[in-house]
Amino acid sequence: MGKKTCYQLRKWSVWGSISRCMRPGKMPWQEWAKEEKAHIIFRGIVYQPEVKQDNTAFYQGRCRVVGHSGEVDLVFVNEFLAVVREGTLVAATPDIIVALNDETGKPITSEDLCPGQQVTILSLPADHRWYSNEGMKV
Repeated sequence: MGKKTCYQLRKWSVWGSISRCMRPGKMPWQEWAKEEKAHIIFRGIVYQPEVKQDNTAFYQGRCRVVGHSGEVDLVFVNEFLAVVREGTLVAATPDIIVALNDETGKPITSEDLCPGQQVTILSLPADHRWYSNEGMKV
């Protein structure tokens, strides 16, 4: 991404995002998800994650999650970038894709996915600016 000017940071920063990130720990995740207009995409058990090892700093791959209603693949490069179900894209950036531990409601990062974990996958809408042509270029 390179260096950014103060103008660019002010223009594209999402004010209040840190406060929003801290809220889930202060209430039941279901309540937080409803307030954030999150969509529950899938619930299931993590199957063996497939991670590509290379010489970059990126942690990339995919992870299958199997549930009663089928299965989905979480695609990631450090962050969750997409959710694919039976070859159909059901969520992708700029939307925010989150995997939560079903028991605790705590977020699970792509690096922390382990076989046997029970997870809920959510999609949250990103700030409206990210959906613009200019936002997509960033």
